[in-house]
Amino acid sequence: MSVSQQGLCSAPAIAVFCAAPHSSIIKDLGLLGIGQRNFKAVACLTDREVFDLSALERELAACEAPGRIVIASAGTVNSGDFDDLVSLSQLCRRYNAWLHVDAAFGAFARCSDRYGHLVEGLELADSITADAHKWLNVPYDCGIAFTRHVALHERAFSADAPYVPMEGQLPAFMNRGVEQSRRYRALPLWMTLKAYGKSGYRSLIESHCDYVKAIAQWIVDSSSYTLLCDIRLNVLVFRHEPQDSSYGTRQELNRQLIRRLNESGEMFITPTTYRGEFALRLSISNWMTRSEDVDRVINAFRTAAS
Repeated sequence: MSVSQQGLCSAPAIAVFCAAPHSSIIKDLGLLGIGQRNFKAVACLTDREVFDLSALERELAACEAPGRIVIASAGTVNSGDFDDLVSLSQLCRRYNAWLHVDAAFGAFARCSDRYGHLVEGLELADSITADAHKWLNVPYDCGIAFTRHVALHERAFSADAPYVPMEGQLPAFMNRGVEQSRRYRALPLWMTLKAYGKSGYRSLIESHCDYVKAIAQWIVDSSSYTLLCDIRLNVLVFRHEPQDSSYGTRQELNRQLIRRLNESGEMFITPTTYRGEFALRLSISNWMTRSEDVDRVINAFRTAAS
């Protein structure tokens, strides 16, 4: 039975398992007709944004749906956390589940010997998505999809017509995505890979991670801010916590602080929610960032909290 031909109404049941999914995953479930609410929220490890593997195995063992998809993260957008992809792949093989890895920016840790261990097992996934517009610094709408099931992928997107005969031609790029036609997104990606190469991106990634660690250390030493989770790559989650402030006061103070920081023109950071409370999130991935920018960020934090 072909879902692309017959539709989901005639498809077997599909169960989707997530721990800390990016909002785009939820959006995709709606676009695919599975439904934005039709996923199983699996417990995370304490103080982490990754699968509790024991909880996931219990869910997979109890699952009666023949179609099973596990959505893992290689760098959660919120705190930059990484699932144990080797163990997840073993579970997925045991319970006949498809393993998809959202590796929007975390995939590029593979360029570095210092951080490559974070994505050990990435090559075991059935499908992977990544964003070239983050650490590869190409125009915004450039994403990358990898799969070890290319023929299946092309059947899912195939819509041959007499005026575009493929005649068995491979690769059939028109049948590898939703769009029938689009601009040449691969060109700037190819050019930046040729220009920087693996060594260039290794240097970029490692320097950015060093900058984040330096800012994190200042926050740890500060009496005005609190670091909320371990630094694993290039994402920093923290909060302004004046002494003797109540929960409601702390929430409002942090909202005011992020406005002051972003309006200063010195930097731009994003809000987030961590463990149910409003927090601040800083991520470094732009190629123009230099060591002197670390001092600018720290001075901006110091000024905003005064």
